Amino acid sequence: MENLCRAGFLALLPAIATIGGCDGNGSTGDLRIGWTVGLDDPTVTACEAASIESVLVSLAGPDHDFEETVSCASGERTFRDIPVEHYDVTVQGLDADGCRVYEGSEDGVVPVGGAEPGQATVIMQAVAPSGSLDLEWAFEDGGLCGVHGVTEVDLLLLSDDVTVAEETLSCDLGAFVAADVPAGSIDVSVTAVGTGGTYCWVGTDLTLAPCSTLPVQALLEICP
Repeated sequence: MENLCRAGFLALLPAIATIGGCDGNGSTGDLRIGWTVGLDDPTVTACEAASIESVLVSLAGPDHDFEETVSCASGERTFRDIPVEHYDVTVQGLDADGCRVYEGSEDGVVPVGGAEPGQATVIMQAVAPSGSLDLEWAFEDGGLCGVHGVTEVDLLLLSDDVTVAEETLSCDLGAFVAADVPAGSIDVSVTAVGTGGTYCWVGTDLTLAPCSTLPVQALLEICP
């Protein structure tokens, strides 16, 4: 009798796994993402008026990520047979140079299997032109962080006197990238306290062009 029960239970395991969504391949479904340009439907006229050439649709899940670039006026993108999990959706409107000019997001969207896909409509809003700062630091005399007794550096990044980034970082990292920095004039300061005193570097009125990366080399020396 015990063997019969065990055999019956083993026979049921595939069905139990399928019901629970735990089969070897996992559950999949479809997800349709639509968008608007502000409050307007994504017609050719609306997309051209907003200078949107294409749209980048990104899905970020706990285990899987997907992205596709399509025309703005297509109005939607369907991702098919993707793993069923909660995805954070970001839709970016890109101009002819590939620069982000519009953006919107929706969190926790789930694909659905069957005839009708899961759906979400993202409202894109205009965003200010921005770029990235690629900062590297070193010491003027060529010494390493440990030689100067420095373990951390303090970074302050300002745009029009508004704080964009304020970070305390391991000195040994030697680099930091700040994304989505407002384009225009920026100020950067890097300071560090070591056995020889306080080291610093300041860059003022640096120009960050829209949709670009500005490389900055900060050479630290004893503050005056």
